[in-house]
Amino acid sequence: RAAARNMKEAREAFEKALAIDPGLAPTQLNLAQLEIKSREFDLAEKRLQALLKNNEKNPDILLVLSQLASARGRDKEARQWLEKAADHEGSRQTRAGLRLVTLHMQAGRIPEAVAVAKNLTLKTPEDITVLLTYAKVQLAAGDNQSARSALSDAARYAGYNPRSQTEIAALQLAAGDLAGAQYSTEKALSSQPDSFTALALATEIELRQ
Repeated sequence: RAAARNMKEAREAFEKALAIDPGLAPTQLNLAQLEIKSREFDLAEKRLQALLKNNEKNPDILLVLSQLASARGRDKEARQWLEKAADHEGSRQTRAGLRLVTLHMQAGRIPEAVAVAKNLTLKTPEDITVLLTYAKVQLAAGDNQSARSALSDAARYAGYNPRSQTEIAALQLAAGDLAGAQYSTEKALSSQPDSFTALALATEIELRQ
């Protein structure tokens, strides 16, 4: 009930904003996403297609069109919209690309996932999320060396962030890089000595050595 009430209130707020300025594209997108959640697919499509006429390369619109297609069970169409969104993202934008990697992985298209993830590392070589995604894809592809290289970069850029370093360490263990995992775990523990995850990783590393 609370969720339904919140959606109703959000819709009313968006509609009031559009009554003042119908050209507010972000508000139109928010309203379309609410319509998708409410399964009002025809309304969402009409709204999105109207936006697309003047913004056919806008990655945000293309992303929501992908969400709409996915909600309708049109997987091929969802992929096509997502590929377009990724193609038109800015030089530092990665949202559509990361979603495309996930889509390929879920469908078992590992080579395609590797290609997209690699392109993202070229766009944003210091982005930890991108590096971790690339490492996971390479692990799935069986290329542990490439995964190790990406994780080494991620550990360097993550500084002493315990959450990032423990995630990196876990992936380094999966890649068979005990030295790297130990280094990342030590960085995590140096900033958060009582981290249960880091302590568990430290124990596992010790057992493997």
